[in-house]
Amino acid sequence: MKFTNLFDLIQVFANEYCTPGNTILILGLYDLKIKNIFEFIDSEPIFVTNSNQSHFDIISEYSELPFEPKAFDLILNFTNETNFFQFLKTGEHFMTKGEILNGIDYYSVENEIYTVL
Repeated sequence: MKFTNLFDLIQVFANEYCTPGNTILILGLYDLKIKNIFEFIDSEPIFVTNSNQSHFDIISEYSELPFEPKAFDLILNFTNETNFFQFLKTGEHFMTKGEILNGIDYYSVENEIYTVL
């Protein structure tokens, strides 16, 4: 699916894969609109970055995230890092920048491809 902006892409992803009570890890991007999308669905988004930026819930090196394995129902990865699958519950969904073979869904916005696994 092609989108004209990232918020529409995230809204479609949330509508498709998020259910009330989900805990969502969002890496490398914060926007109040994104937070509102998931809170409207009665889910808990946790925003993480590795640089000192305001509004993020956690600032940490991505290799040292303070979470237990399989702690999240959904992960949205807006970084160039790839080692986050350990935090995803079995059978749940991960969206990441880039085109990955055998994804279950592909989105694009502004010439950037996002893959849902």
